[in-house]
Amino acid sequence: KMNKGSEVVRGKACQKAGDLNDPRIRHAACAVTPREVLVAGGHNHSQVLSSLELYDDTTGSWSRAGTLGTARTGCKVAMDRTDALIIGGTNGTQELDSVEVFSADAKAMKQTTYKLVTARNGHTVSKLNDGRVLVVGVLDDCATATGFLVTPVLGLVDPDATLERDPTEVDEVFEVPLKAFQAPGAHELVTVEYRGKSYR
Repeated sequence: KMNKGSEVVRGKACQKAGDLNDPRIRHAACAVTPREVLVAGGHNHSQVLSSLELYDDTTGSWSRAGTLGTARTGCKVAMDRTDALIIGGTNGTQELDSVEVFSADAKAMKQTTYKLVTARNGHTVSKLNDGRVLVVGVLDDCATATGFLVTPVLGLVDPDATLERDPTEVDEVFEVPLKAFQAPGAHELVTVEYRGKSYR
């Protein structure tokens, strides 16, 4: 469920931490200083967001922190010294290869931007020991005959996790053993005709 709320969790204790200015889902968040957290992008029920918000732990409140050059959802944030790199995502119609930069010192967006080698959405980011940021994923999009664009994602899921589907997007959740995908002869390329078009 999308809402404006946030909370601070430590051990078994939870404490309300103030409301965002804009409710959002699929946003990115990262601690940019020991006391501040940046939230970037995401989307609501009507649009992909470009707004940035900054949480201040000393006041327990959120404030607006500028605007991305490109509205994006499904992006990721990683720190490079005092800069927050806002990486990839989608603008709602296509995956993005752009990286925008937020200065934690100035608390503002920089003019500097970068380009990924490959546009990415649903990816992960990890800081390496030498300071570089490793960006991984996702698989190629798959356009369905019925007009949907499916983005396959690989990941590890706790076997005891409870999956909750969004009934507006997902009909059914099912599991297939990994061995079934690895079995010789399990993969087959098939071409089908649907409404006068060929799909593979």
